[in-house]
Formats: sequence, structure tokens, C-alpha cells
Amino acid sequence: EMFYWATDTNTLSHSSGSAWTAFSITPTAPDIQWFTASGTWTKPTSPAPVTTEVYLLAGGCGGGSGATSALGTVAAGGGGGGGGSGLVYRKFVTSDLSATVSVTIGTGGVGGLAVAAGASASGNQGSNGTGTLFGAYASSEGTGNKGSGGTTGGTGAGGASGVGGRGS
Repeated sequence: EMFYWATDTNTLSHSSGSAWTAFSITPTAPDIQWFTASGTWTKPTSPAPVTTEVYLLAGGCGGGSGATSALGTVAAGGGGGGGGSGLVYRKFVTSDLSATVSVTIGTGGVGGLAVAAGASASGNQGSNGTGTLFGAYASSEGTGNKGSGGTTGGTGAGGASGVGGRGS
């Protein structure tokens, strides 16, 4: 058996040895709907795809603020970085999805509040990011570890870094 693809006519031909049979193919571009702000996903209708792939990224967590030391003492540690966002991938049978689906885009967490200069105080923890939702079908959480605040005295270690969130 032999196959031949003619790129100028988008024709696939097949031969089992004695005769050629041509098949016409009309390629279509994928329907990509990209959201950077909350909105509404609309199911494509022509041509209707068999499957729909959804990728969700939640907001990452905020980092911790640095510590401060009293004037004339050993320097204090910086705050830890916040955890990254959770990534979720889901593949759906398109006919199982409603005609429109609400998309909610998560926001990043806020960094820890600064502490007053000249005081001897540990830094503050950052906050969680918020989740990204594809209606009730899928979600990615923004609840990884928040960056902890730096500590005072000694070597002044930075806070613990976070880990990414999870999804469903």
C-alpha cells in the first residue's frame, strides 16, 4: 500500500497496487479561546470539535516581607518567596459542556506587610492567590505555601518558600 499527500490541493491519495483513490481533506484551524481576565467561554459550533482541552493557572502566593533589626545589630533575614500557582489540565467531550461556561481568572497573593525600620521584628507572611475556574467543570487553586517573613538575630534566615497549589 502507498499513500501520497498533495500539498497544493490538500488531497490524500491511496493505492493498493493497481489504482489510486483520492480523498479530499479540508483542514481547519483549532478554536483557541485565551483568557487573561474573567469572561465567558463559548462552545464552537462549526465545525464542532470532538474534545475540548482546558488549561487553568491559579494566582501564585505572595512572598513574605523581610525582618528588621535594631540599629547597630546583626542584619535581619529577607522574606521567603511565595509558592507558584497550581496548573490543571482537563480534557472534555465537547458535547458534555454547556453552550457557554463562566471563566474566572485567579489573582496573585499579596506580599507580606513591611515592618517598621529600626525595630527588631520578624517579617510578615504573604497571602494566598485565588483560584481559576472553568465554571463547575474544573478549578486550579491558589493555595500553595505563602512565603514566610524573615527572622531577626543570628544569621537572619529567609522565610520558607511555598509550593504550588492543586486543582480538580
